[in-house]
Amino acid sequence: MPNKSFPRMICIGELYIDTSKIRKSFEEKGYPLKRFDDYIKDEVYPCLIESNNRGFCVLYDTEEEEKANNMIESTVLTLLNTLPIGMIHINIFNFGKKRFFYLDALRQANILHNAYTAKLANKRFEELEELVQERQYNYLTYDTPTISDYNIQTNSNENYHILLINLEDFPDEYISQKRLKNFFNIAYESGVYTILFAPFSIERGKVPKSIRMLLERFKKIKINKKSITISNVFDKKLLEIYKDIKFDFKPLDLDKKTYVEELLNKHSEKESKDIEQNFLHIPIGKAGKDTVYFDFGVKAGVYSAFIAGMTGTGKSNLLNLIITQIAQNYTAKEIELYLMDYNEGGLEFIKYKEHPNCKKLFLNLRDQQPALEMLKEFVDIMSSRAELFNKFEVSNIEQYNQKYPQEKIPYKILIIDEVQDMFSGEWKEQEYFNSLLKQIAKKGRKYGLHFILATQSLDGINIDKSIIGQIGATISFRLRSEMDAMKIFGDKEAYSKVTKLQKYHFVYHTLTKTLVAKADYIDPNSIVTILQTIRKERRSSEVLTPVVISHYKSIDETEKNKKNEKNNKVVSSEKNNIEITNKKEDKYKEERDLLRLALEIKQKDPNALVVKDTNEQ
Repeated sequence: MPNKSFPRMICIGELYIDTSKIRKSFEEKGYPLKRFDDYIKDEVYPCLIESNNRGFCVLYDTEEEEKANNMIESTVLTLLNTLPIGMIHINIFNFGKKRFFYLDALRQANILHNAYTAKLANKRFEELEELVQERQYNYLTYDTPTISDYNIQTNSNENYHILLINLEDFPDEYISQKRLKNFFNIAYESGVYTILFAPFSIERGKVPKSIRMLLERFKKIKINKKSITISNVFDKKLLEIYKDIKFDFKPLDLDKKTYVEELLNKHSEKESKDIEQNFLHIPIGKAGKDTVYFDFGVKAGVYSAFIAGMTGTGKSNLLNLIITQIAQNYTAKEIELYLMDYNEGGLEFIKYKEHPNCKKLFLNLRDQQPALEMLKEFVDIMSSRAELFNKFEVSNIEQYNQKYPQEKIPYKILIIDEVQDMFSGEWKEQEYFNSLLKQIAKKGRKYGLHFILATQSLDGINIDKSIIGQIGATISFRLRSEMDAMKIFGDKEAYSKVTKLQKYHFVYHTLTKTLVAKADYIDPNSIVTILQTIRKERRSSEVLTPVVISHYKSIDETEKNKKNEKNNKVVSSEKNNIEITNKKEDKYKEERDLLRLALEIKQKDPNALVVKDTNEQ
């Protein structure tokens, strides 16, 4: 099993020691030579510092800036080599001149985040701030007090982050000392290690209180023309060992080009082997000559998406592309779709009445209730699957499906077109919609529950900002105003491009990339034929027939009106649309039946394989 814990010790260089002098010193002071042999076995030793100091600060003479940069870059490359590629992400807060050219090459591996302006730095800090808070409340317990412990005990892959912060640039007066203190109080336990750097003059100059607080908080390595002082980064026990030892220190100086090439090779190998880690991986367009993929899953770190664009810019084409390619590339046993069309007349999604992956298709909806109840259903499925995972001692859908390949449960994706209608009703309904969406955005990924929201504009939409922060991928075609784009993206690199896009061109923004691409085109008139062909070619157990709902009544209202009916009925309309009236107790029947079947058989025979017969009605 690959190592998933953050290194306990960090190498910052080498110690050169004259062992003959040390042995003589030990003998003169009466130290047992065994103690000497325990610690002094070679003449060159890696200089290691403990990572639980949460980080360190490098201060340097301006003439020694290159030496400081080299030491920091080498230290980070060493850290990256201690864990599987992708487990550690680098976050550089540095404006102006680029410092770390070799680290910058790692952008290819999607593990480098450059905050090179004040706006980007503040946004990136907010994202990390939210990350450490989420981990504090959702992952850390008395059994798993750090993310490192969590990764080991739950076999999880939560990423670690290294912050490289140029104190001359960041933080500024807009981030309060209290916020910084709260962040760094929990950063290390939440998987964030910090390396600060600045010239010596910053200690003597007038700086904001927040920077002064950071200078006092972290131990320092000082580099000047004559020497490098490293004693401050050692704890007392190590200093006791080294106090009688005279040594020379040489800062870490790697063959950085070779290290970077090796890391990129590891990334390429992982890309070719681990594409299945994204349960959804489909091509949607081109950025230059490169194919752009729409990904959901562990590898991408994306579990929900937001798609925006004015009428006629290509938003509907992209939705058609995604929905159709899901049918082409995945069976209903792998991915189930729930499609909700709030366009007038349901004209956009009516073509999916024969979609082989679609469980429910909502058309021509006029109020918020169907979406509210669909989200509530997803929240209840989370509870059902949590019970299943807890029983079989797994922490997420990936582990469950890997452990029980014959009992795999499908990923479920809810797609709502023209979602702005969800926020046009009463304030109470808007808040309820936000609260349900927030639960799925934060916890749904563990249980295979995801959503894609599409809209023409965020203007007037009261969507919770924390939900936007949780959405892993944002795609926008041309919008009316830069203000509208700012609400969606937040950072200038993305939103400044949106108002100038040509038809079918979009900005694709995730945590690791921002790019402009042109969407592939799919002829809407060909979609029905494509879906019908897929249905004919697949086994019946791999195909769903959508329940089409065009005139919707809430479950409570339906039960009240139909209380004398013994069974739920499917009522056909003139247009072959269907109104489904499910009893509350049957709403999650499939999920509960699977759980009950699995538990019963496992209790009788722990090694049994439970196969759900999707044809059995």
